[in-house]
Parts: sequence; structure tokens; C-alpha cells
Amino acid sequence: TLQDEDSGEQVLVLFTSPDRAKEFVKAFPGYGGGLVTEFTWVLEKLGVGYGITLNPGWDIGIELEAQTLQQLASGGH
Repeated sequence: TLQDEDSGEQVLVLFTSPDRAKEFVKAFPGYGGGLVTEFTWVLEKLGVGYGITLNPGWDIGIELEAQTLQQLASGGH
């Protein structure tokens, strides 16, 4: 995880393809490896208080705050 500079929230960095992660890993040498899995599994396992940034640096990316993820994980309730 990384810490969001604005909110201080812990953010999990995810990519929709291992190829999309290559440039990110070059910019953050302490990070490496990876896990290929379904997004729903990530939501089920992710702890409370974490945000997600999906495909950072790509036009097809999105940032999801912790509160939004909690709503998604609970089925929108």
C-alpha cells in the first residue's frame, strides 16, 4: 500500500494487467511481484480504511476511497 498525500489514507495499488504495472514498479523500486486475482476477491479481503487506485498513470484508471469500497463490499447498503 501507499499513503495518499492529501487524505493520509492507505491506498492499495492495483492493475488490470501485469503489463500495466511495469512502469509503476520501475518508479517504486521497493515494490515488486504481484498477484493475479478477481477484483471481488480483493474487496472481500481488503480491510476497513483502505482505498484503491486502479491502473495509476493510465487513462483507464480510477481511484476509489475507503468509504466507497465499504459500500461496494456491503452490496451498496
